[in-house]
Amino acid sequence: MPRWLRQFTFNQINEFYKKEAEEYNKATKKSSSSTLVDSSGKVNKENWKDVKVPKVTSGPSKTKYK
Repeated sequence: MPRWLRQFTFNQINEFYKKEAEEYNKATKKSSSSTLVDSSGKVNKENWKDVKVPKVTSGPSKTKYK
């Protein structure tokens, strides 16, 4: 593999992982700065509105026999 191609490939991979790390850090900062339950055990209603609940998929579909 030519030197220029190795450098290009390495730089592309390096950029990808740097962007991924930035996005991860942004996501963890947001979630750690706001908690749903405070130290006394009360639910913070304002932060509850911002929670994104993942869509629950039902299990595997049932098999239909003829």
